[in-house]
Amino acid sequence: MFYQKPIKTILHELGSRNEGLTFHEINKKLKIHGSNELKQTKHFTILKIFFSQFTDPIVIVLICAALLSFFLREFTDAYIITAIIILNALMGFFQEYRAERAIQMLSKLSSPTVKVIRNGMQHIIPAKELVPGDIILLEAGDKVCADIRIIESFVLAADESILTGESVPVNKSADIVEGMVPLGERTNMLFSGTTITTGKVTGIVTETGMQTELGKIANMVENTENSATPLQKKLKTLGIQLGIIILIICGIIFVVGTFRHLPWLEMLLTSISLAVSAIPEGLPAVVTITLALGVQTMYKKNVLVRKMKAIETLGSTTVICSDKTGTLTQNQMTVTDIFANDHIIKVHHIEDRGYFSINEEKINHEELKLLFEIASNCNNAVLPNIGDPTELALLDVSLHGGIKGGQKKIGEIPFDSATKIMITQHKGIEYLKGSPEIILNMCTHIHIHDKITKLTPEEKKKLIQENIKMAGKALRVLGFAYKTTTTDFVFVGLMGMIDPPREEVYEALATCQKAGIRVIMITGDQKDTAQAIAKQVGITGEVMEGKDLEGMENRDRAIQHVNIYCRVNPEHKVRILTELQVRGEIVAMTGDGVNDAPAIKKADIGISMSRKGTDVAREAADMVLVDDNFASIVNAVHYGRIMYDNIKKFVKYILSVNFVEIFVIMGSVFVGLPLAMLPIQILRINLVTDSLPAIALGLDPGEQGVMQRKPRDKKEHILSHSTKFILIISVIEFVVLFGLFLQRQNADLEKARTLVITTSIVFQFFVSFSVRSEKFNFRELKMNLYLVGSIALALILHLILIYSPLNIWFKFTSLGASDWLTIIGLGSIGFVMYESRKYIRKLST
Repeated sequence: MFYQKPIKTILHELGSRNEGLTFHEINKKLKIHGSNELKQTKHFTILKIFFSQFTDPIVIVLICAALLSFFLREFTDAYIITAIIILNALMGFFQEYRAERAIQMLSKLSSPTVKVIRNGMQHIIPAKELVPGDIILLEAGDKVCADIRIIESFVLAADESILTGESVPVNKSADIVEGMVPLGERTNMLFSGTTITTGKVTGIVTETGMQTELGKIANMVENTENSATPLQKKLKTLGIQLGIIILIICGIIFVVGTFRHLPWLEMLLTSISLAVSAIPEGLPAVVTITLALGVQTMYKKNVLVRKMKAIETLGSTTVICSDKTGTLTQNQMTVTDIFANDHIIKVHHIEDRGYFSINEEKINHEELKLLFEIASNCNNAVLPNIGDPTELALLDVSLHGGIKGGQKKIGEIPFDSATKIMITQHKGIEYLKGSPEIILNMCTHIHIHDKITKLTPEEKKKLIQENIKMAGKALRVLGFAYKTTTTDFVFVGLMGMIDPPREEVYEALATCQKAGIRVIMITGDQKDTAQAIAKQVGITGEVMEGKDLEGMENRDRAIQHVNIYCRVNPEHKVRILTELQVRGEIVAMTGDGVNDAPAIKKADIGISMSRKGTDVAREAADMVLVDDNFASIVNAVHYGRIMYDNIKKFVKYILSVNFVEIFVIMGSVFVGLPLAMLPIQILRINLVTDSLPAIALGLDPGEQGVMQRKPRDKKEHILSHSTKFILIISVIEFVVLFGLFLQRQNADLEKARTLVITTSIVFQFFVSFSVRSEKFNFRELKMNLYLVGSIALALILHLILIYSPLNIWFKFTSLGASDWLTIIGLGSIGFVMYESRKYIRKLST
């Protein structure tokens, strides 16, 4: 561990010296260590991504069905099934072909050039040519492009939020750090991908490329597999179950037909035809199209879905692991509390304006003019975002107070971690800021309401207590004073600042709690800061540091009760997620930094911020919040639950009619009658009458109270609580349709088939309204205009097929008024039974 060793030892181990490496040594090291770049992984080619779309069980069965249709010379069926397979593959392809680009985005974090000492002279070289042992020179604003051990520094601080998640820059020095400490406490090290915020540094490169801490994160992202979503798993199971059912039916028909001494070849072809007709050809396409339409709707709600099936996963999420900095908080240090003129003053930030209050009463900011003059002039930052975040916060609050700074600086004693103060010298006055205790010890007087009085021990004690109160709220507190040619230092006031929570987070977290979703905060910040933010937003539970996870015996208790993790590194985040997933949780991870990327990809659903999110986090995520608004997650959860409900609705809807078709055809074969439905007629039902209402059900606005129920059990089957009723309704409809066919087939076979097909279609239309809800609540349901329109369109298409010359192609014939009365009467049986069941259940509860 380089941070534990003295510089002399490190120079010896790396074969370097203060004058830097020789060119011969550099060439030798480049051959050993390679270039200072992040490894490019073998990404899926376009063809591989495309062909991977054909691995789903239902799609495989459809491919077999298409091949069988070609073999049977049923070319119309074969072409239509093939078109559905290709449509499904193309839509999946366009959603997923960029999923493996995270490592390429990580490489963009490397600096293009860097200043080094080689052969005793300064050189500017491409960053990729750095090798361990190089002596490197950096200053404020530079991006660190390798892991570096500090040799000497001057008022050095680095922004490491990209790695640790900690929002405050870390003060750095060359002092040896003893013991095993987490990344954020290795104060004599600089890490690749971070940025120098203040000061200058001379250091020695210790690690390059994939061996850096950033490289380790890249490797974690590369080696973290994307697991299938619950919907994918359930549809895979459904595909297997349907395949088994179809094979059993085909086997039974073949055996029964052979037993009845029918020609075995004829029975084989009949069984194969039944298998083709029994597969719900429209199901994969309807699922994909519904999810694609859901993606468009989600984007309008400021959620960009990179993978369509991720919508359902978020709807079933039981735990959200959220980064603090930039996700729950604004990622911007902000002054919230001031103590001046013997009063506690609250700072209220409203976009570009702000005001100040005492006991909720607005005050004139002129009373704080002197304090703001010190804060804005004893400062090296430049608005809007150049410099130390703490100094930017001071400039911002001073601007709210009407002070822009700008006094000419003639001298400066910069902030130092040892002295903990900063002094700037101006014409006739000096401004001082820093640690409140040190500032108070330097002051002899105090400024209150434009009067200067002697600073008494009692007043000093009171100010120290106010400092303790602010620090107890996890605020970073600074003291401010000034000195003129005629006075010693005069104390003016205190300012406390913090990276505050986003305003919308409170309501979003409350909604998550009502929805039975556990929210866990994971951050690299200190324990006090983490607790303070958690308390403000309403996250309760125990607190644990990341290092305590290592070697913990009672890990189960921690996973169940700890909702706040602090001082966490990327490995800890992945470990927390893994432990939750092992215990059956469906975990979402939100974040915006590089440090979040491995956990985002590991999670069941990864969510990144857009505006403040890094390229790495966005590319690793399943969803991106376009407006960086944590509250958008609530909308995503809400819509995700509605989407899954809708998928259940149309799967139930499609399978209801498919079982009826199976029963009716089986009855025809078993009894020795002509087929009650021809294959082309069945395909017409599946592709038109099935698909249009099914897609409309996928756009259903949903029921009330979706966010007042607990997340689904991930083991719940997509047809849970529906299979039994589907079978009962299917059997009853079979009796009605088959009875109708028995009665009419002797008189006119084509008309009997037309009656059976049309009655089945009307039956589906009625059922499509019933499956919208499991409750008897017509008044509470919102109108689904898509469903009404799809049914109208499907009915018009069917009428065209019946009453136009096209009826010859589909073997249909015209129907009279009495036929329609029969169709409506029999077709409404399913609807009546379904609603009766719901009404009885409502009365019983």
